[in-house]
Amino acid sequence: MGDGCQEDTRPWLGEAGIEDVTAIVESMLVPHESPRIYAASHARAIADLVLVATKRNQPLDHIHLDDWMHTQDQKEQVYSLLSYAKDKLEPDQWRRLQEWKLSS
Repeated sequence: MGDGCQEDTRPWLGEAGIEDVTAIVESMLVPHESPRIYAASHARAIADLVLVATKRNQPLDHIHLDDWMHTQDQKEQVYSLLSYAKDKLEPDQWRRLQEWKLSS
């Protein structure tokens, strides 16, 4: 979910939750062309899934936060990221997102 991908959530979330993973990739001896490698944190990846489904007006019931985030603190990381998008979503989309949050 970024530059060159079908969906780019940066307009909603900016660079929040994006991490430099260059050292990890290099420690695994994975060849790469770019000098720096960036990846979404687990919370950012989930927020991306939720936002894309929300923007497409797709159901959110297939995204079960408990499947990936087992503590309230981990869930709060996802909720915090989603709050960045509030002003960029239509009121109905924000309402649906909040309903998902209550059910997750």
